Amino acid sequence: MNAGRAFSLLVGLAMLGLVLFVAATIRLALGALPGDVHVHKAADGLCVIVPTHGDFFAHSLSYGSAILLLVVSALAARYVGQQTKALRSLKKAMVGAVSGKSVPRLKKVIADASLRNEVILLPAAERVAFTAGLWRPRIFVSAGLVDGLNDQQLEAVLLHEEHHAQRRDPFRALVARSLAMTLFFLPILRDMSRYYHIGKEIEADAAAVRQQRSRAHIASALCALGASNAPGFAGAVGFGEASSIQARIDALRTGHWHGKPFLLSTLLWSVIGVAVMTALVAHPVTGAQEWWGRALSLTACPIWLLLYRVSRSRSS
Repeated sequence: MNAGRAFSLLVGLAMLGLVLFVAATIRLALGALPGDVHVHKAADGLCVIVPTHGDFFAHSLSYGSAILLLVVSALAARYVGQQTKALRSLKKAMVGAVSGKSVPRLKKVIADASLRNEVILLPAAERVAFTAGLWRPRIFVSAGLVDGLNDQQLEAVLLHEEHHAQRRDPFRALVARSLAMTLFFLPILRDMSRYYHIGKEIEADAAAVRQQRSRAHIASALCALGASNAPGFAGAVGFGEASSIQARIDALRTGHWHGKPFLLSTLLWSVIGVAVMTALVAHPVTGAQEWWGRALSLTACPIWLLLYRVSRSRSS
């Protein structure tokens, strides 16, 4: 499975999760409304979320929905905050940046590589190269990187980043990471996101190899840079992402990469997540009177906690 197919599968699974999440949220909201019997007692509708009388088990599915809604909202808010902070750092690093064509040596390499995307030179001593921009991706390289690589290595790095820009990988990376971060009840998204991020780097290396007809230049550039300080902004794809370096070295050495899109254990946990989510939608939140309904209500919240734990462990 290539990176493009992995991304498409990730988005498809995430859409299923989003539909179930929205349906569970609507179910929670409708369950909180007073029934026809209690129209004259509007306050009784609150007992669906905070039961003050009746059977506790008849309302604990609503607890599951409420916990899910709060956790997903908190994860989304936390992720937005992290990305906002990283974006501010990226903007600070761009102060004093100039067009790559204003530097004679870099201009020559850009022309030799026949790059179609704009190249920006950052006035930084660190060796950094990345592609950023959701709609119109641009390639960023630091002065330290340009000074530290020879022309062939620099061309290989630029060709690698050009592949990311042409495929709009910064946008795809942002989508993949956002979905995997928020929909924790589908741990398989974590595996698929990791597989996609490694796969896109290997494919970008392969594009540079095809253009230069040699593995030596991209391999030597990768070894020279190592795990570079790529920006933490999800809308930026860095050349030296630490999570993919070993796989890229293996792929360059052997010509193949044998990564797995997901683990069987993660798939099983995701099936459980879908099953519980479906039950939250389908089962009446105020009528868990049968034995299976009571069992489901009793285990809904602990299952959410387990799914959250599995999802966090998969991110490490």
